[in-house]
Amino acid sequence: MLPRPLRLRARKDFQAVYREGRSLVNRDVVLYLRKRNGDDASNPSHPRIGFVVSKKVGKAVIRNRLRRRLREAVRLQVKRLKQEPYDLVFVARSSLLKRAWPDVLTAVSAVLQQAGILDEAGGENSSSGGEGAGG
Repeated sequence: MLPRPLRLRARKDFQAVYREGRSLVNRDVVLYLRKRNGDDASNPSHPRIGFVVSKKVGKAVIRNRLRRRLREAVRLQVKRLKQEPYDLVFVARSSLLKRAWPDVLTAVSAVLQQAGILDEAGGENSSSGGEGAGG
């Protein structure tokens, strides 16, 4: 589970990310990314992260499983994220269901790298063998 300050929960926040942000896509995950103004006290200067799995993917059990896997893969990368005011929404595609755990980690890491929000000095603890796995 992500720490509470890092969670994106409100519908209006998700809508703002979809409306004002940009999207990055790979075969298993879509990342919507929006830079926030981190000026005032009510607007934290760290990233907030939300997760979405469409009803098209399957029933609740399947969607929840996908959401848990995606959340854990992102949680393992949180220390490597730049501490800037971003809102991130990860949307799981149905193909993620068929992927092994190392492939899920690789997909999340790849889309974060594509977004350019991984802090290279942030730490090297990307648990599990994601190196060398192609996509």
